[in-house]
Amino acid sequence: MSSNKTPFELRFDIFNEAKSVLCEQYYSEREDALSRHQIETDAGNKPEFPELPSYPSFSEIRDMAQRINKFVSDGK
Repeated sequence: MSSNKTPFELRFDIFNEAKSVLCEQYYSEREDALSRHQIETDAGNKPEFPELPSYPSFSEIRDMAQRINKFVSDGK
């Protein structure tokens, strides 16, 4: 299978994949924290509102993209 994508397009695809991975992780952690808070609230407890995760920054996405690129490029 041959790809006609330019190096720019391939890097952009890797960047988008990194963003997708980190955003999925963010939303999962956020939902988990909110669900645990709701469960405690429904149980009659008065928990403090949880500290929610930070949305992925550009540098975090870039770092993840570099990790993915290294993994793909190493070919091991």
